Amino acid sequence: MAQATSTDLTPTLPKRPTVGTLGKPITVRTNYYEIDKRPQGPLYHYDCKITDREPRALPNAKPIPVAKTRLIMMEFMEKVLKHEIRVSYDGKYNLHSYRKLPQDKLTSEDTIVYWTRPFFPILSLRPLNPQVTLNSLGGHADVYKISLELVNVIHLEAFNALNKGIRPTTSDQAGQIVTAMNILDVLIHQWPAQRYIAAGKNFYYPAGTVPMSSGLEVWRGAFQSIRMGENGKLYVNVDTAAAAFRKPKNLVDMMAEFFSMHNPNDFLRYKGLADWQTRDLNREYRGTEIEITHRGGDNRPRFKIERFTMQTAEKLKFRDDQTNKELSVANYFKQQYNAQLKYGAYLPCVVIVKKKREIFFPVELCRIVENQRYKNKLNPRATADFIKIACTKPEERERKIQELIRQIDFENNADLRAWGMHVNTKQMLTLNARVLPGPVLAYDPSSKQGQLTPREGAWNLVGQVVPFGSKLTSWAIAVFGSENEMPNIAIGRFIQELVNVCTERGMNVVNKNPKVVRGNRNEDPTVALDKAYSFASFRDPATNIPVVPQLIMCILNDKAKQSRLYDPVKKWGDCKQGIVTQCVTYYPHVPRAQNQYCNNLFLKINAKLGGMNIKLAPKMLGRWNEVPCIIVGCDVTHAPIGSTSPSVATLVASMDSSFARYAAEIRAQPLRREIIEDFGGMLKALLNMFYLRNNKAQPQRILVYRDGVSEGMFEAVKKYEIDAIKRTCAELSVNFKPLVTYVAVQKRHHTRFFPMDQNRDRSGNCVPGTVVDTGVTHPYEFDFFLQSHAGIQGTSRPTHYQVLHDEFQFKSDELQLLTYRLCYTYGRCTRAVSVVPPVFYADQCGYRVRTHLKDANKWSGDESKRTDDSGEDPASLFETLSVNIKGSYKLFYKLLLIRDKSIFQASKITSYS
Repeated sequence: MAQATSTDLTPTLPKRPTVGTLGKPITVRTNYYEIDKRPQGPLYHYDCKITDREPRALPNAKPIPVAKTRLIMMEFMEKVLKHEIRVSYDGKYNLHSYRKLPQDKLTSEDTIVYWTRPFFPILSLRPLNPQVTLNSLGGHADVYKISLELVNVIHLEAFNALNKGIRPTTSDQAGQIVTAMNILDVLIHQWPAQRYIAAGKNFYYPAGTVPMSSGLEVWRGAFQSIRMGENGKLYVNVDTAAAAFRKPKNLVDMMAEFFSMHNPNDFLRYKGLADWQTRDLNREYRGTEIEITHRGGDNRPRFKIERFTMQTAEKLKFRDDQTNKELSVANYFKQQYNAQLKYGAYLPCVVIVKKKREIFFPVELCRIVENQRYKNKLNPRATADFIKIACTKPEERERKIQELIRQIDFENNADLRAWGMHVNTKQMLTLNARVLPGPVLAYDPSSKQGQLTPREGAWNLVGQVVPFGSKLTSWAIAVFGSENEMPNIAIGRFIQELVNVCTERGMNVVNKNPKVVRGNRNEDPTVALDKAYSFASFRDPATNIPVVPQLIMCILNDKAKQSRLYDPVKKWGDCKQGIVTQCVTYYPHVPRAQNQYCNNLFLKINAKLGGMNIKLAPKMLGRWNEVPCIIVGCDVTHAPIGSTSPSVATLVASMDSSFARYAAEIRAQPLRREIIEDFGGMLKALLNMFYLRNNKAQPQRILVYRDGVSEGMFEAVKKYEIDAIKRTCAELSVNFKPLVTYVAVQKRHHTRFFPMDQNRDRSGNCVPGTVVDTGVTHPYEFDFFLQSHAGIQGTSRPTHYQVLHDEFQFKSDELQLLTYRLCYTYGRCTRAVSVVPPVFYADQCGYRVRTHLKDANKWSGDESKRTDDSGEDPASLFETLSVNIKGSYKLFYKLLLIRDKSIFQASKITSYS
């Protein structure tokens, strides 16, 4: 049974030592509702196959969509089983029932379901040979066969015993519990999926949609999932959800919105589209379902967009099969359907493929079909709109969840009633929580406060001097805008304020008046960058020797990471010159030259140049760092939806006892591969560096925080990555046996905590340091939820930490406090962050390396193909890093990007002596 697990109960995972007691006790509410009645079993597992009665003509034909198979099964239950038995069906191969079906085996000839499009059914039934027929106006009937066979009987003794405090003792018992959870999780989704638009564990409804940019709109919805908590109790986790959907409008109107035009008539004014706009349309709309409107009435055939033509409807010609004459698409529709095209001379045609033939339709005769969830990556403007619409404060979110409970209507869920289940929806679950004590931070003794205690998860840099300030001698400014747009006087004031702030915070800025070079933002940015690099070198007065360029600051017209210049700038700095780059948004930051913004910019620049912005005061991490130890953060970054570029695996590791400086190892690996394939090689390189940087000291403890691991992958990670750690240590030395603790970090969940009484911050969220390790955590495994950051907007999401391996034998309080205090050591802001910094750095490194793709457009256009099918080495698809970057370990880069395995050319260590 290939199903994603809802709760992993593998007996081999570490058990919770004790419940934590450290911190101030508080009470919170969480978006969980108890299931106070559950099936007693047994359950019957049937292998289910729904196939075409006639084999599909195409050898690579796609399988029947899950949404369709679920609806076929729904009709089967109604017309054949008469709703006497209600089943749990995952839409693929697994069907479960609380009672045996009338026959243990139903062959393909016993049951036939007739399905038609679109989905407006008129039903009929033949009593001797059960069939369900769905007809519709203008609908085309497809015939499908159902085959069911009983393959297993699932007993629920271990599942129900866990609710009495009896833990599973064998893998079979643990597997029985996981299987039961999966079955019930599928069951609980069937009822809302029949009434709303389902997507995974979310469902959405069109009521109350909110328009946004780029031809999209936001639909509200709900998430629900069955979770197991303390003492084996079952809960339904219910949360708000939101997703972008395409507006069901004429395609020309949507194209105008996509290009941020006032109205479609702008296409006439601009005389059509540029080639780059057509390519953008291909990326945006490929696979989108449209209906063709030129025939009118209900005769509106539906197709999926394959691509857009580079020629307009008037210029694009084809040979008519009936007349054997060549004519334009515009003339064809005028002659055949009397369709006078308004945009025929200006806009392209849509290409659809039917029976391996390309067919052309003018875009103005196409309409986007309803209920299409947007699956591409949102552009920056749409992302900002979506966050603004979807973001909700804690009190509002709590109220909306209660409204969703009424809308989901558990009380009238026929599936739950038939299976003997009941959800208590009267109130959210109340939990005991604790607020952990924050750390003391250490700054330079010359600071206003040599030791500083943050308040509400944040602190101020005013009057503070960082523990280690870098030296900046050679740098230059590249301005991508005209003097009229970005005046020199404003840039000069900004640079002066930045230099003053950097000096006050502890940096040694030798050249206080860097050269300013201007570039045209519509041209290749490397021209201006090369020029700035040539002007950046500066002679150090102390040595009278020119210093190679260290920093190029780029002033951009758009928000830095949203600018189309951002990726080329980073690729130039990392791969061509091997120099630090810093992007700055001109407006409003440069004209205002605010002290606070300059302080934030200083943190980034100092860290990139090898400085140290923050460290914890002594004895803040307890017994963990009484001996040399290393903290590792791991992540695998995948390409955005619609792209087929390789995945990027990242390991970052601490290089000092204060856990403030990190180095990174990067590997490209096949698309969507979640396990880190070269984990051992990457770790060995980092251990080598630690060994050299710490006077040949071997770390006696290794703490790994692994991001991006779902519950269903815990065993695979234990088998591969933890074993890789052991093998790597043994390869370095037979006597090198550090204690290894491995913690999975999970951010993509829907557990939320709502403060009660006065235990809330200014945003209405729980205060930083709120930890929960009872109630909604695993019945006995070592896990906890930690909200380490102060809320800024919306409802804060706690991070879930699950221990997969623990040789150090942490106590609950120890690991929770260590994890929380590490969240104050992120070098780029003066706030506690939401997840441990090593994971943050690993995530940033992965996304940074994605800017090094040799041809970024290749991976989202018509020529894209999966990297694991192409036979290419994934690493060969990225630009090679500059040798200056590879040699800059002496700078202690905070986020050093290394991809090749030969890290140390002259002093590479293969073993510990």
